[in-house]
This record gives sequence, structure tokens and C-alpha cells, in this order.
Amino acid sequence: MEHIKKFDEFHNIEKNVVDVNEGCLALNHDETPSHIHTEPLCEMANLSQRRTGINTRIYVSSKEGQHGPRIKVYNSSNDESFSMSIEDSPKVLIGNPNIVSTKIFKQIIKWVQINKNILLYYWQHSDMDIDDLLDGIKKI
Repeated sequence: MEHIKKFDEFHNIEKNVVDVNEGCLALNHDETPSHIHTEPLCEMANLSQRRTGINTRIYVSSKEGQHGPRIKVYNSSNDESFSMSIEDSPKVLIGNPNIVSTKIFKQIIKWVQINKNILLYYWQHSDMDIDDLLDGIKKI
């Protein structure tokens, strides 16, 4: 019975969401059961064209797993993605970059290059505030 209660509470969390900011959720502390984590949940920051200047979604995260610094590019029109390294000469690590146009691909490379330092800092410092990341991102 306890499992059913926790399942119901988990699925009812959406009514307690008070803010969705660039892919991160913030929950209403007053309405959320105390045993559920209420700090903003943000494993990957979802950056839109408004933040990047590029007509696609880019996801950034802090270090996770054993792979190196990377961003993830998502094309919502065909529900596909690819990952790209964060370095002076960004490279496709996994996936097919042809899910975006050549123009957008070149913009992504330029964007990674001009934001390399803040992206690497965010990658290496999981305690960095998401607002600091968003304030530091440069648009192309």
C-alpha cells in the first residue's frame, strides 16, 4: 500500500510545479510532500533559440557518467539528437548531425566555441547555479 501512495504522490507532483525555466522544474515547497526533493530539478538545461540564437534546442549538463564535456543537440521536428564535444574544435561524438541543416550545424560549432569557457565551467562544477550559466551564455 505504501508503494501505491508514493506512486500517486509522484504522479501528482505536476500540480505542484510553479516554474519551468529552460528545462528545470521548481516545485511549490508548501504543497509538495516533505519526503520529495523540492530543490529545482535540473540534470540538463534546455536552451532555446531565445538563449542561443540558433533555431534548435541545445541541452547542457554538468559532469555525469564517464564521458567528457558535451552538449546535446535536439531536433524536435524529427525527434532525433546528437552529442558534440565542448572544445576549441567541437566534434560530433554520437548521433547524426544531418538532423539539422548545414547552416545550423555551423552555428552550433560557433556557439560552442564562443561559450566554451562557461560550458566547461558548468560541466566541471555541478554546484554552479543555473542562473549563472544562463547569464553567462552568449547568443550568436
